[in-house]
Amino acid sequence: MRASNIVAPSRSKFDPYKQLTIGDVSHTVDGLLIKATWSKTIQFWEREIEIPLAKLTNSPLCPVAAYLKLRSKVHGLPSDPAISTVCNGKVVPVTKPTLEARFKQLLSALSLPTSKYSLHSFRRGGCT
Repeated sequence: MRASNIVAPSRSKFDPYKQLTIGDVSHTVDGLLIKATWSKTIQFWEREIEIPLAKLTNSPLCPVAAYLKLRSKVHGLPSDPAISTVCNGKVVPVTKPTLEARFKQLLSALSLPTSKYSLHSFRRGGCT
C-alpha cells in the first residue's frame, strides 16, 4: 500500500473511498485484515483486495497492537479515517505531512540518517 491509501494529503482532503477507514480494517484472531478498494492500480473500484497483517506476539513493533491501541484511544465511526486523532473533540485524519514529520523525528531519535528513509520505505518491498 502507498501512503496515499493510508493517510490523506490534508485534513480537508480525506476521501473515504481512497484512504482507509475504520470500517476497512477488521480485527481477526491472527491480526488485522485490511480491505482496499482503491489504489494506483485499482482506480475505478473494479475490485477489492484484502491484505492480512499478522500480529507479532510480544514485539514492541507489532503493527496490530499499535493499531488496536490507537483504536482504544481514538473512537470513531466506520467511515472515519483508520489512522486518526482527536482535535477539538472531533476525529480527524492523520495527514501525510504529519506522518512524514513524525517518521523523521523517530529516525533522528534512533540516530539514523533521515535522508535515506521515507514513507516509501514501508511499501511491500521494504526500504528502496
